[in-house]
Amino acid sequence: MIGIIKKSIVCLVLLVGAISIAKAESRETMDCQSRLTNNFQDRTLMVNYHYNSDVVRNYGKDHLAETIAVLRLFVEDKGCARGVINFGKGPNGRSNSRCRLVERYSPHSRVCYVETNLGYFLVSKGIEYSSDMQIIFNLWD
Repeated sequence: MIGIIKKSIVCLVLLVGAISIAKAESRETMDCQSRLTNNFQDRTLMVNYHYNSDVVRNYGKDHLAETIAVLRLFVEDKGCARGVINFGKGPNGRSNSRCRLVERYSPHSRVCYVETNLGYFLVSKGIEYSSDMQIIFNLWD
């Protein structure tokens, strides 16, 4: 009988802990979305973001990896807690992020679409070897 009571108490403590963690993560997510959208006054953020290129390693032709690395810096600069944004999770499960050329033969026309748990980003880079990116963030509808 005492063993059952101890197990029940342990289960209750674990359940309360899990609920507390989920609430804290939800609060951090909402706080980050608020910072990205001017306290939810806007559903879209457009910014020309200049970053320190020495902080982001050279990803070569992996444009999506470079974009995600810069977006991590961007959300941290906006004051979002580290780990709040999840680049592998979109609104329907796994994200469908990708980079494409708008004009087939122009490498300067590359735009990356990046899905996250917070919303989605459209990102284009300035001229080659530039440390500027044009970032558009949209909340999920």
